[in-house]
Amino acid sequence: MLVKKRFKWIIYFVIMIYALDRFLLLVFQVWLAVIFHAFALYMVWKGIQAINLVNKLEMNGPIEIPSEMIKQSRTQVK
Repeated sequence: MLVKKRFKWIIYFVIMIYALDRFLLLVFQVWLAVIFHAFALYMVWKGIQAINLVNKLEMNGPIEIPSEMIKQSRTQVK
């Protein structure tokens, strides 16, 4: 819910908790969980980048998509 409203602080909090948990897993050498946490942290980071991109795009106003791109995407979906 908070992420959909683009509250970045909750994402940074999740990163901090996951990083702490990942450190504990490294200490206890639970390698599969360490790999999973690394992947999860990477995806959270990609989410932050997406929020930043959407915010930047919204500051520039509405985006006009060429009609050729819309027609092409509709044919690829079918």
